[in-house]
Amino acid sequence: MKQILAILMLLTLLSSVASALDFTRDGTTSSPSGSSGGGGGGSSSIYSRPYPLVAGWNVLPFGNGIEFIGGDLEDNLKAAYVWNPMDNKYVDVLIGGEQALRDLTEQFGYTGVWVYLKTNVDNFRMEVDNNEVDQVLAQTSFTFPQGWNFYVILPHMLKAGYNGNFLNMGKEFMRAEKVYAWSKTSWESGLFSSVQNQTDVVGIPFLVYYTAPFTPFMDKSVAPPAFPVENVR
Repeated sequence: MKQILAILMLLTLLSSVASALDFTRDGTTSSPSGSSGGGGGGSSSIYSRPYPLVAGWNVLPFGNGIEFIGGDLEDNLKAAYVWNPMDNKYVDVLIGGEQALRDLTEQFGYTGVWVYLKTNVDNFRMEVDNNEVDQVLAQTSFTFPQGWNFYVILPHMLKAGYNGNFLNMGKEFMRAEKVYAWSKTSWESGLFSSVQNQTDVVGIPFLVYYTAPFTPFMDKSVAPPAFPVENVR
């Protein structure tokens, strides 16, 4: 009975993913909108797109403002784990780890959750309510401990920021070669150079190694895009 309740809680709270990232602000990445990334959400504050899950391990984003629509995981979910960066260990969500998951979300706002599925789930969609994410970040202050940390790409991390706000994640405190996203069966690295004009990276869980404790902060000095470059003769 406890395991069933844990599964239902996880499905209620679960939140999604692909593979690329850059926390720098030079570039032309646009803010997420309802029409970006393969599906409209009917509002400029909603980012929506298909998110198929594969049989085996998947890393899903977890936190307020991020949710899945469609599909049925209850009979498909075999295991679920969340990384606790404070204790440097995984916690089994389905066996007594529900509170740890709640605590991590309350402390950090967002995290990634490993789930093991028996079969593919093709009819899932992910929706990110950017305004709700904005509220969560405004109310949450936290410090990444030294070592490995899971987090989620949020609209405030894109080069253009969101609503004039850019979340500074302390790139100088990261090992650039130690930033990864899970791609179906393996980790992908080198993520800092891969985002240009993409918004379909929003919602991707990523794994990062901090060389020292770092407290992310909101930087309101986001500059507008540069003027086009023209050849002057």
